[in-house]
Amino acid sequence: MTVVPTMLERRYRRMLVVLPKWYRAEREEEMVAAFLDDAEGNTGNWPGWGEFGSLLALSARTRWPGTTGSPRALVKGQVVRLVALLGLLFVSTVSVMFGLLRLFPELSGHYEPGMAEGTAAWQWYDVAWVGFWSLSLVTFLALLSGARLVARMAAGLSLAAVVSLTVDTVISGEDLSGYTLVFCASSALYTVCVFAGFHSDAPQVRVRWWLVALAGLVVTYIGMTWLPYGLFHAAIAVAAVVYVIGYYLKAWRMSAAWSLASAVIFGLEAAEELAAAPAYIFDRVVPMLGTPLALVEAAALVVLALWLWAQAVKALPARERSPLRMAA
Repeated sequence: MTVVPTMLERRYRRMLVVLPKWYRAEREEEMVAAFLDDAEGNTGNWPGWGEFGSLLALSARTRWPGTTGSPRALVKGQVVRLVALLGLLFVSTVSVMFGLLRLFPELSGHYEPGMAEGTAAWQWYDVAWVGFWSLSLVTFLALLSGARLVARMAAGLSLAAVVSLTVDTVISGEDLSGYTLVFCASSALYTVCVFAGFHSDAPQVRVRWWLVALAGLVVTYIGMTWLPYGLFHAAIAVAAVVYVIGYYLKAWRMSAAWSLASAVIFGLEAAEELAAAPAYIFDRVVPMLGTPLALVEAAALVVLALWLWAQAVKALPARERSPLRMAA
């Protein structure tokens, strides 16, 4: 005789969809039975938000683990955390640079004595942008210090700012709206990776090297203002060529996780450049490097991202059918 599932059981099974397929195949019946036992005799609304939140946390730990999991899943978890850290590193660099140049304008190569600062009143989107840059820096520093609750709170507020800026960009329809929308999407991805990757199973971040990278990038970005336009981008292109040549000469290697995370970051940078290309081509906006060089840079970023992705795929561990059975 076929047993017809109750409405509550169907709700629980739909809720378990957030878990990986391989996990549901092993534990779905057990989990549904446990949920139904806990709900028996309770007159409240079940399933509750607490249960769904715990399932989301379990889904993050199983999809992107930090210390316990299959080799391939561990790489995926490292990729998610690296994408969050690398993205926040870039945004934090710009945030610190803006702050320093605001306090000490003489640091900029474009500074001229007697330059008048704008006196226009701030609009709401100005506040939203400042909030976004500041909250991204707070999120990054909180992750480094191990204050993950603070990091998640700041990331949530940052995501709210990104959503409001996205809505404003769609409504305004400016010449570089495509670029801004891609930038907002990238920033939202970094924030989501904070929630997905930095769970209870995630290892602590090695603080020293990330702080060194932040300081080095801030100095580099400010130093760029003293260089002729295009020289810094040319140096980056030369460095990328040197890296690829050294890779094939086996002078150095990059792990699968770092290659995948770098491919994602370079791919997002390429998407931003390509989103700005129509405004460049139709002369609505003139890029600092000139239109041909800006398009070449975007194409080079695409090629580099695809190359890094291909190298990472070769180094990925084999896929397992059931990590739970392997652990047992």
